Amino acid sequence: MSVRVKDSAAQRRLEELLALGDQSDDGLERRIFAVKVGSIDEEARSVRVVASTTAIDSYDEIVDQDWDLERYRANPVVLWAHNRSGGWLSGPSAEEILPIGHAADVGVVSGSLEATLIFVDANATPLAEKVWQGFKQGSIRAVSVGFNPRDVRHEVHDGVDVYRLSGNELFEISPCPIGANPQAVAKSAGRTERLRQRALKQTPAAKRGAEEKTTMDPEKLKAELDAKIAELATVRAEKDAAVAAGNAASAAATKQIGDLTVERDAALERATKAEDQLVDAEVQSFVGKKLTPAEVPSFTKLRKIDKALFDEQIALKADISALTTDVLPKTSKTRTDAQDRAKAASERAASKLQG
Repeated sequence: MSVRVKDSAAQRRLEELLALGDQSDDGLERRIFAVKVGSIDEEARSVRVVASTTAIDSYDEIVDQDWDLERYRANPVVLWAHNRSGGWLSGPSAEEILPIGHAADVGVVSGSLEATLIFVDANATPLAEKVWQGFKQGSIRAVSVGFNPRDVRHEVHDGVDVYRLSGNELFEISPCPIGANPQAVAKSAGRTERLRQRALKQTPAAKRGAEEKTTMDPEKLKAELDAKIAELATVRAEKDAAVAAGNAASAAATKQIGDLTVERDAALERATKAEDQLVDAEVQSFVGKKLTPAEVPSFTKLRKIDKALFDEQIALKADISALTTDVLPKTSKTRTDAQDRAKAASERAASKLQG
């Protein structure tokens, strides 16, 4: 059943209110949602409602629940049917324009925008009492949100064009009658075109180009896809070849390092052996001249540790090449000064070796 009034201006206003899915002159979007009554507190004159959800609405739109509530929380007024600037049926009146209450505990709960609507009493405005009684008695079962979406994107869900509204800044929440007349549906075509144009302005050129490609010829799309696959295969082959070459070079370098290490160790071993032979030859050259065979091990060790001290000790040693048992004095207490010096030097060398 439709509602008609004699005043044509009031009739147009009624039609606008019943078709709240469209955009109003103030640039805001309006969406009607059936009230999910969580609780009614008669003492507090409040009702808990779900004001918005992410469900695809009758206009094939999704309102993301990413609400910016800073502005609304600063002044959370509740109006009747978004009536901010004029009379609803019979011209402007203070009662129709005044807020009928305020909202509290506004926020996103489990993915839906919820709020508690608290109504003032008849002393503030009689209309508030009527709306409050309408909620209590079940004649009012819908709320509408007025908001500004900062981003509108085009999507396709199950083959249906859908517009996703996000970055939504909340301006108002209003109880309202459920708009179920055909004129609301008739207006949706114009609003959908408006949202499509807005989405095109906000969609990057690259993304628009990708969406336009979906209308291309299937054979052409398949050829482009095959070309992309072939290009990716070439890139993959080049990458694999580069990795293989890198692995081969690494293995070759590792082998070369190993070979050089072996050669170095062998050279060190040869040098050490040659040096030992030279030391042995040098010490042996003094045997029978200044060293006895018994002194060879200690002087060999000294020569390897400190050549300068070795040379000093050899210089201090007496020449024993001319000594024989026949010419040695028969008294063992007889020693020359040179022999005493040689003995003292030997003792110092032995002391250093032991230290």
